[in-house]
Amino acid sequence: MADSHSRPNPAVPTLAFEATESSAIVLTQHFTNKFCSATMNWNMHLRHIISIGLLLASFMGSSGAWAVYCASPSYFLDTQADVDALGAEDCDSVLSDIVVGGLPFGITNLNDLANLTSVGGNLYISDNELLTNLNGLDNLTSVGGSLIIGNLRDGGNGALTNLDGLANLTSVGDYLDIGFNDALTNLDGLANLTSVGGSLDIYDNVALTNLDGLANLTSVGDFLRIGFNAALTNIEGLSNLTSVGGNLTITRNNALTNLDGLANLTSVGGFLYIGENASLTNCQDVAPVLGWPSGPPSVGGSITIRDNATGCNSVEEILASYSKPLDPAILWFLLRPTYTEDEDD
Repeated sequence: MADSHSRPNPAVPTLAFEATESSAIVLTQHFTNKFCSATMNWNMHLRHIISIGLLLASFMGSSGAWAVYCASPSYFLDTQADVDALGAEDCDSVLSDIVVGGLPFGITNLNDLANLTSVGGNLYISDNELLTNLNGLDNLTSVGGSLIIGNLRDGGNGALTNLDGLANLTSVGDYLDIGFNDALTNLDGLANLTSVGGSLDIYDNVALTNLDGLANLTSVGDFLRIGFNAALTNIEGLSNLTSVGGNLTITRNNALTNLDGLANLTSVGGFLYIGENASLTNCQDVAPVLGWPSGPPSVGGSITIRDNATGCNSVEEILASYSKPLDPAILWFLLRPTYTEDEDD
């Protein structure tokens, strides 16, 4: 009987192929080219997908919802009609700046800005004599540039009593300036603010009694100045502040009695000046940043503490207020250059 396995099945065509070295190379190259081509196509598709994703992300707000950009990159709101007109655009994001004020008696409320969630540039709120609150900014979560609520150059907001309309604000990219707001009694509306990328300047708010609204603030990128706030009795609202990137100045707050809010401050990048606070008797909470108990101080520049009340009238008085013996190494900084009042201007 013939062996059925010795001859090919006629139903299956036979492929005659001589496995030589050159044919193997050609076959390998063929499949390699196919694979590389497929990989390049996939990489190209992947880049397209990523590009589209980034493009889509740029049109979305911080909450993940679609951002609706306002028609103009910047807005100058001098009158109530200007405020209402921006609100009527039904948009939530401004790419650049918003200036609120310019005509002292032009704006009474910001209620129609309730859709606003982000300002990419600066937000100026100054020279408004009829504005009593910032209600209408309740959905604002970020200001990419600076936030100015009254200042020396542009004027304050004489009737503004609170900042509660900023309750959802979490970050300010550059500096935060709060000044010349004669009726402002607290900063409670900033309770969700965690960081200020630039400087923080709180000055000439004659009715301001505390800084409790800054309880979640952990860092200030540049200088911190608290000055000329006649009714300010404490700064306990700064209890979570750990670092100041630039200078720290606390001056001419006549009702301020202690610095208890600075207990967690670990570093000051520039100079430290605490002076001319007539009622300030307790500065124990700045002793660690002065280098207690073993030094050196965590201050990048000069240190000057003077012209306050007894107990907080010099570095020596502050360090002596601690019960434990002082390591002599800490005294090295007393020979450092003395800060002058001109540096504070």
